[in-house]
Amino acid sequence: MANSPASRAKPRLRAPRLLINSPFFAALADPTRIRVMQFLCTPGAGEMQVFTAGDIARGLNLPASTLSHHLKLLTAVGLLGMTKVGKEHHYQLRLETMGAEFQKAFDQTRLLQR
Repeated sequence: MANSPASRAKPRLRAPRLLINSPFFAALADPTRIRVMQFLCTPGAGEMQVFTAGDIARGLNLPASTLSHHLKLLTAVGLLGMTKVGKEHHYQLRLETMGAEFQKAFDQTRLLQR
């Protein structure tokens, strides 16, 4: 029993786990989605401007089907807020979500440095 494989096994060290929202950061890894985010990031009087999907498609010269895919993903991870007004979908950056996710990532990296 003392020489069984289980008794000879070395104890496993627990690797630190990052609790970073990987879908959030994966959404930021796509060049088209970055272009969408840049388009939506317009200067204003303390508020982010709201754009329709058509405004974004025309501004970025993207087909509606391509844009729809990217907007859906950005909304799902919380980077964009969407409201439906009649038949139009209006999109706006969700800066509070962005800030919270980046803060979590920063906090996690600080813990790993200890």
